[in-house]
Amino acid sequence: MTKNQDSKYDEIIRSLNKRNLNAIYVRNKEEATEKIYNLIKKKNPSTIGVFGSVTIRSLNLLNKLRQDNFKINDPYDQDYDTKTLMKIKTQCFYSDLVLMSVNALTKKGVLINTDGLGNRVAAMLFGPGAVIIATGINKIVKDIEEGKKRIKEIAAPLNTKRLNIPAPCFYGHPCVNCASNNCICRYTLIHEKHKSKDRMYLFLIGEELGY
Repeated sequence: MTKNQDSKYDEIIRSLNKRNLNAIYVRNKEEATEKIYNLIKKKNPSTIGVFGSVTIRSLNLLNKLRQDNFKINDPYDQDYDTKTLMKIKTQCFYSDLVLMSVNALTKKGVLINTDGLGNRVAAMLFGPGAVIIATGINKIVKDIEEGKKRIKEIAAPLNTKRLNIPAPCFYGHPCVNCASNNCICRYTLIHEKHKSKDRMYLFLIGEELGY
């Protein structure tokens, strides 16, 4: 990627930083892994929570952190029974630092996220001392409405397949704002600005990653 290609993301980075999201652009997964790893080492959290981010898991980050013996609360590192799974998801909320991605990011720096359980969006707003977000450039959208559309048409169907949840979009049906018990679109957060200036960190990665 050339310098000119890098610079086209300058405006969105500036917009994110005005919203207290401490954003930087990195060219690829390798650079993202290195910079996020160094930030975590600097923060030195006692516990790290990981949500169901395909983007985070596409990095070599969790392996490096485990090699350094960081305590990681990860609901998806193996198959857990329902009770244990919920316990670990709760522990994520009480972690010192959490790792996650976003469903959509507007060119003006607004984050749009939709959860089925609400644990990720809750931790994004309040609880953990530090929130680190990694997202690919494929998540960038024009505005909030386009972000919501992206979630319903791209992110939600792919996540139902990843998690094997038989909501209508699992079967390829267009979104009908279903009231199904299997719906994974229960809680939507429009994140316009963060209160704290030193809690959230966003790494915009110059690759298409995650859903």
